[in-house]
Parts: sequence; structure tokens; C-alpha cells
Amino acid sequence: MSDEPPTTSETASSPPSNGWRLLLRGLEVRLRFVIGLLILTGVMAGWPWLRGGWERLTARWHPQHATSAVSGDTEFFCPMDPGVI
Repeated sequence: MSDEPPTTSETASSPPSNGWRLLLRGLEVRLRFVIGLLILTGVMAGWPWLRGGWERLTARWHPQHATSAVSGDTEFFCPMDPGVI
């Protein structure tokens, strides 16, 4: 090894010092919660769009949504109050 000081190209490619590394790690840890909340907010805000897209994708596997399982002439009644139809 030589006793010459490092050139500017060698210092630019060296990793950050421990102080900067600790600062960046601290920001990463602290911002993880905020980033999670932002992602959750984005999913909640886009939920109608996500649900509509999912229903369009899965509509071909669920044909019962297109036709009704109950005919129009079927009557239902309450077993506890048979007068309610």
C-alpha cells in the first residue's frame, strides 16, 4: 500500500460513513409505517376500481350472476309469521 491520499474517484465510490448509514437506516425504519399507511390508503381509495376489475375478470367462471336462481313466480314466507309473504 502506498501512503498517498485517495483520489477523488476513489472517495466517490466508497460507501457512506457510519453516520450517514445510521441516518439512512433510521429514516428507513421510521418511514416504513408511513409508507405502509400510504399503500393502505391507495388500496382503499381504489377499491371500487379494483373490485370492478376483479368482477370483470372472474365473470366467465361465475355464470350464475347472469341468470337468477329463483323464478319470478316463487313466493317466500316467514316461518315465524306465515302471513308475511
